[in-house]
Amino acid sequence: MRIISVLLISIFLSGAAATGAVRTENSVAGSHYPLFRFEKSENPQNVIIPYTRLDSWCRFQESDPLKTVDFYWLNNGQTPKDAHRLIKSGIRKRLETKDESSSSVSFKIKRGKDVKTDSLAALEFTLEASKESGTCEVITTARLGQGKNDDLIYVEKVKAETKRTMLPPFRKLLSLTIEGKSVKDGQHIKRVFKI
Repeated sequence: MRIISVLLISIFLSGAAATGAVRTENSVAGSHYPLFRFEKSENPQNVIIPYTRLDSWCRFQESDPLKTVDFYWLNNGQTPKDAHRLIKSGIRKRLETKDESSSSVSFKIKRGKDVKTDSLAALEFTLEASKESGTCEVITTARLGQGKNDDLIYVEKVKAETKRTMLPPFRKLLSLTIEGKSVKDGQHIKRVFKI
């Protein structure tokens, strides 16, 4: 369960395409704004979709910033299924919020048992809700480092690479690959973070 939580943290911390997530609907999440696709090396046919909900003024519906984003599975890449509550709570306890308002929230990953490396410490992810041409949208950006020249991207995909282990949680996170488009010039960027 712990490794799934770590994997889902990385999902949560990725973002929408440069045009922003627009409202959609399904039987699991109802009316929502899907943020991106999260892929994993184990059972790659099942992907996770993090999403958020906005009110009619394009503000986040959840007042608790850690619950701003929720998750569901796309089994076989097509059929939505709610993510288990223990997975969701495991993700949320490993995140910390930095800045928050009714239309913007930033997140970082806390160091802990599962995340002992500083390689993820520089990552900062921000969800921003806005109204464009009368329509609500959500854009998630990720800063891939702490220097002023580090890339700020619109994340399109995150992939977690894992390996099986003999000890609980029976999987070890090896790396996260984050792909997206540069906010500055639209160029494709792919960055691998070794764990």
